[in-house]
Amino acid sequence: MPTYTVKFQLSSNHSDEKYDLEDLKSKEVATQNLDELFTLLDNFDSSFYETIDDASVINSDVNAVLEEVEVEYIEIKDAAGTIVYEDK
Repeated sequence: MPTYTVKFQLSSNHSDEKYDLEDLKSKEVATQNLDELFTLLDNFDSSFYETIDDASVINSDVNAVLEEVEVEYIEIKDAAGTIVYEDK
């Protein structure tokens, strides 16, 4: 089963935008093919997205009220390291 490396952009939205943070995270995902990977990513399956550590974008300041964390895939590389998808 092929393994792809997916790069995600994480962005937090707090009630006061001065507390918002951004970070990049990568995750290896094994799927039958690239189409199956896109299906997994585009269906927004919460059990998959919950496996992405978003702690780096959650501001721990006591005045920061977290409204949501956005997670978007921005790049996919195949097992050889070739970029097969890039969101520009």
